[in-house]
Amino acid sequence: MKKIELLAPVGSMESLYAAINNGADAVYLGGKLFNARHYASNFSDEDLREAIEYAHNRNVKVYITLNISIKNSELEELRRYLKFLDEIGPDALIVQDLGVINIIKSEFPNLILHGSTQMTINNSYGVNFLKELGFERIVLARELSIDEIEKIKRETDAEIEVFVHGALCVSYSGQCLMSSIIGGRSGNRGRCAQTCRMPFTLRDENSQEDIVLDGKYILSTKDLNSIENIGKLIDIGVDSFKIEGRMKKPEYVALIVNKYRKAIDAHLYKKEEIDDDDLEDIRKIFNRGFTKGFLGKESGRDYISLDKPNNRGTYIGRAIEFRNNRTKIKLKYELNKGDGLNADNIDGSEDFFNVDKIFINGKERDNALKGQYVEIMTYRPIKKNAKLYKTYDKELYSRIREEYMGEKDIDRKPISFEAELKIDKKPVFKARCNDLEVIATGEDLVERARKSGLSRDRIIEQLSKLNDTVFKFSGFTGDIDKNIFLPISTINSIRRELVEKMNIALEKREKEDRRISFSDYENIEIDYEYKKTILSIYIDKFEILKRLDFSKLDRLYLRYGEYLNDAFEYLKSIDNKDFEIFISLPRIIGDGEFLKIEESITKFKEYIDGIMIGNTGSLKFLKDRFPDINIRTDYSLNIYNTEAIQFLYNNGIIGNTLSTELNLNEIEDISNTIESDMEVIGYGYLKLMTMKNSPISLIEDCKISSSDSKYELVDRKDMKFPLLRQGNITTVLNSKILFIPEYIDSLKEKKISSIRLEFYREDELIEDIQDLYYQIIKKGMDRNRIENFVIDKKLKDSITKGHYNRGVE
Repeated sequence: MKKIELLAPVGSMESLYAAINNGADAVYLGGKLFNARHYASNFSDEDLREAIEYAHNRNVKVYITLNISIKNSELEELRRYLKFLDEIGPDALIVQDLGVINIIKSEFPNLILHGSTQMTINNSYGVNFLKELGFERIVLARELSIDEIEKIKRETDAEIEVFVHGALCVSYSGQCLMSSIIGGRSGNRGRCAQTCRMPFTLRDENSQEDIVLDGKYILSTKDLNSIENIGKLIDIGVDSFKIEGRMKKPEYVALIVNKYRKAIDAHLYKKEEIDDDDLEDIRKIFNRGFTKGFLGKESGRDYISLDKPNNRGTYIGRAIEFRNNRTKIKLKYELNKGDGLNADNIDGSEDFFNVDKIFINGKERDNALKGQYVEIMTYRPIKKNAKLYKTYDKELYSRIREEYMGEKDIDRKPISFEAELKIDKKPVFKARCNDLEVIATGEDLVERARKSGLSRDRIIEQLSKLNDTVFKFSGFTGDIDKNIFLPISTINSIRRELVEKMNIALEKREKEDRRISFSDYENIEIDYEYKKTILSIYIDKFEILKRLDFSKLDRLYLRYGEYLNDAFEYLKSIDNKDFEIFISLPRIIGDGEFLKIEESITKFKEYIDGIMIGNTGSLKFLKDRFPDINIRTDYSLNIYNTEAIQFLYNNGIIGNTLSTELNLNEIEDISNTIESDMEVIGYGYLKLMTMKNSPISLIEDCKISSSDSKYELVDRKDMKFPLLRQGNITTVLNSKILFIPEYIDSLKEKKISSIRLEFYREDELIEDIQDLYYQIIKKGMDRNRIENFVIDKKLKDSITKGHYNRGVE
């Protein structure tokens, strides 16, 4: 039977012990550098070494997270870190940055790779692209249904990992700039400020009327809970089940791992089933409300935690009155001294406090039961009718520490011993585990016993004392003279030596088994010479196309869509067309969409100069179906460094759009290191989130059209973020327009090959913006013209420089 891996989150050594002792087959954890949980405790280098040794001695794998975008200035530090990881032997690295992949393939070929969910792999082409690169496993995007995962699994022999429990990102992972743009803390760098957990209002963009969801947590997802779908996921062939929670407490890790271990074993081995008590414990330990997510095809109000962005806990009742520092409640749930409570007030405010005194009929008690009237000391006023929730259950945590947190029996490795004990010769012992053999020889000679000799049973008794090791005694054979004497301390010392040698031999074997080869991988010299900076324009609808001045344009990107027929008919009528045309594919493409895309590219292939892609799945698709077509990349691939550019060039890409999170100095660092065709975004609403679940679906009885949304999200500062609906994907656009004409000369000095304007909406300034940027690119900066333009068009409060000045942490 195929082994199903249960993969647990580990943010500390205590969580590591909790995960392993409760049935995790593997753990994932981060070092102090380059991982997507920057604010977790994480592991020092020595901690990593210790964690790997501890886990490997218990037959548990360790995956190191290296899943952030890496700045060019960090590449040398990255290489030093990779060298250290190569030495300590983790079972795999979880990566997302294409530059990291390039360095590992070129310089550290023995490190095994897993593709992070940050890579936005949501189709079989993306999985097979990474498989061909030598990836052992791919962590799929969390937006896939069970049916879609099953189809992907049929199309690949790569290992597939699926998130099954914990916090969800509302945006496709790797496609969120919300925290980055608003606060400079990039989720792609492991520093997400969780802007999605803030309240927003959904507003009609035309009427400016607030929808019913005023001030709700429109982007705050419920927590994923897939325990009831574990059997289905096993049956379709998922290889690894991943639990989220590297920033959670060890008690959380212990409980959730324990329950999922139980669910997996129940399906595989017909063991004890998950029951209501198990489900209740899962709910009590932490929840924002639970959803089955897209695995269960849930969306809208089933997916979003509208009323609260944090732990809901267990509802225990409403405040009846507050008097003399006491709040009176009729309990809907048991309450214990030491529990933690959260009061949700009618005005939307919250109060958090610990229960240190409980009174029933004026007498202090340690606990109270459901249905009883109690008074609890709250010291500050709790408003009448406030809802009270238990967010920390003292009894549950005590039970977890007692039942789950202690050292459990581990899956020990069988070890057998053999001895040659001859009088007047040194004792020779051998140990065998699997097909490995180690030998230890004593320093003192075996003597003839003066009285009773050393018995075979006594030798076995000493050799089988393996409780503090990962081994279990499985047998003994020996060539032993009669009536011999050998000190017990010598046998014990030899046993310890054999165990140590066997551990070393097993670790060496594990490293050899993990070794793979990229010996045929080498970087291709980039064939590019900068000549000039050009103007490119991206559009997503036919109406915008008709407003462009084609004499002031060098490259045109047409978003893939139904309007392409009209667009190409219109473009055919243009005389003396002197600009490139690229079709821009969506950044999110399901397996079922590629056939239509193939038909469109085939239809228009003779009229285009190439394709712009937004994910690696599209790259694989084009290389398979259209091997001779020119391919450029969009900024959704998060290109941060020269190694990523080299990687993409190795894979046939002719030009790349740099990440919008880079500042001017970081762009210069790249351009000084590598000469290649690089594009940057110069104007437009940046895409802050790419979502499968639309906020519009929260409106009851709402019918979502495939046209542009007429809604916007409004935050507490009254900043408006337009929603763009295309197909089954919703994009949150920035509240301000990126506008950087004064940086064009600097970008030209940095040999940026193209500056792109993006027009998603019917902007009344399209013609003026195109002319302004074109003139500056061709003739140089005119500061007075720019300043007058901003004043005349009343742009001061609606534009931003993005990250060109500040960059991200």
